[in-house]
Amino acid sequence: PELGDAWNNLANLLRSDGRLEEAVAHYRTALQLQPRNPSLLYNLGLVLEQLDRPREALAAATQAAGCQPGHVPARMLAGRLNLRLDRFAAAEEQFEAIVVLDPDHASAWANLGNLLAERGDYVAASGAFREAIRCDSRRPGPYRSLIRLLANAPAPSRQATWELLLLAEDLVAVAGSDDAASLELLAMARAATGKDEAAMAAARRALEAALREGDDPAAERLSAFLSDRRGLEVARD
Repeated sequence: PELGDAWNNLANLLRSDGRLEEAVAHYRTALQLQPRNPSLLYNLGLVLEQLDRPREALAAATQAAGCQPGHVPARMLAGRLNLRLDRFAAAEEQFEAIVVLDPDHASAWANLGNLLAERGDYVAASGAFREAIRCDSRRPGPYRSLIRLLANAPAPSRQATWELLLLAEDLVAVAGSDDAASLELLAMARAATGKDEAAMAAARRALEAALREGDDPAAERLSAFLSDRRGLEVARD
């Protein structure tokens, strides 16, 4: 075991030095001595992922999780790689296992929510995104995902529409008042609740941010939104 640990330590040093192919060779040497060491398998998977060899990385990560079912980082790596390889059912299985092992794992909840939303399970996806926010309320991603999910849900209720607005306001507080994507969602949520002037104010700020960020598609959407709202104001007058 000590010799295997020595090869592992050497591989870790090579990896930190950017010598990834050499690191892979040394991890494999260590695994000849400790073939069921989950940490070795996980480290090998990480390096193979860095080398853009996702299938080999997935094999190592899956084997690590098989050797130690409670190895959350290995399951997270396996889930991420399954997603990359479009193996959605296998990815969902890994993320579900993670949230059982660690109910406060925000990234696993967020990934699970994305998978559930993709297959149209809005209720379960909504619950997963809410759990991600509960686990880490400083991450803007789950707010955005939940807002888009609720906005696209069939026949949203009035209560859901107002919830969208509250979530969008929370999102801007988390992401910052100069984040174009968050401000755009805030503008849409305000418009959906009839707050037209506030919606246009948010859209103008979002447009300025999008132009600063060089996000041309967002700038086009926001310009069209502002044009449409101005048209409505003229019609009312």
